Amino acid sequence: MKTVSAIKGHYAFVAMFENGQLAAARFHEPLIIGVGHDDFFLSSGVLGFIEFTDDAIYLENGNFVILDKNKFQILDFQGGHAKYGITKISKEFGDAYKGDYAHFTLKEIYEQPETILRAGEKTKEAIEKTADYIKHAKNIHVTGSGTSYNSALIAKQILSKYVKIKADPVMSSELQFSPESIEENSIIIAISQSGESADVLDAVKIGKQANCKIIVIVNLMTSSLAREADVVIGMNCGLEIGV
Repeated sequence: MKTVSAIKGHYAFVAMFENGQLAAARFHEPLIIGVGHDDFFLSSGVLGFIEFTDDAIYLENGNFVILDKNKFQILDFQGGHAKYGITKISKEFGDAYKGDYAHFTLKEIYEQPETILRAGEKTKEAIEKTADYIKHAKNIHVTGSGTSYNSALIAKQILSKYVKIKADPVMSSELQFSPESIEENSIIIAISQSGESADVLDAVKIGKQANCKIIVIVNLMTSSLAREADVVIGMNCGLEIGV
C-alpha cells in the first residue's frame, strides 16, 4: 500500500517476496488473475493462462491481489476487501495454434475472408440499439487509436453519406487536451480490438464524465472497455495474437 501511494502514472506490476508470495497491483492498465484447480496465474491478457484454466478474475482499477500457494485475497489501495467476480472465458480463445503458417500474423491475414464475414454475428440487438441511439443523437464522437482511428474516419464518411448525420472522429490520445469538446449527453463510439488500450479507456472516461452514452465496438467482450459501455458490439473475429 505504501508503494502504490508513492507511484505516479498508469501501471500494472507483480512483486515476488522471498517466501514465494506474490503481490500484484492494477492502476489503469490490465491485470487478470487466472484461477485454476490448485494454482493461480497473473497476466495482462487471458492468453497467459488459457491453456491451464478458463476461469478469470478481471482485477478492478485501484485494487491489488496477494497470492499464496492455495489462496488469494483482493484488496483496494486502502487495504479494504474488494468485491470481485469470476468470469468464464470463451473456449474459442484457447484455440491459439498457427497450424501450417510460419507465424500468427500470416495466419490472421489469410483468415480475413472468414473473420470479416463473422464480424458482428450475434449482435443484432446491440446494433439495433446503437442505430436507435444514433438516430436520436444530438452529437456523435467516434474515437480510437492507431488503425481503430482509421475506422473512426470511415465511420464519419459512412454516417455523413448514408445517414446524413455528422460525426466527429477523435484520436483517443488527443481528447485529454480538449475534454470540453465533448458536449453533455452526446454519444461516444469507442473502437478497439483488445478493449484494453489505455488511450481509448481514458477517452471513454472523459465521455462518461460528460454524461455521454458509450457505445463500444470491440473484439474481446470481457475486456475493460466492454465493461465501461452502455452498448457493446462484438466483432467476433476470433483471437488476435499476431497484432
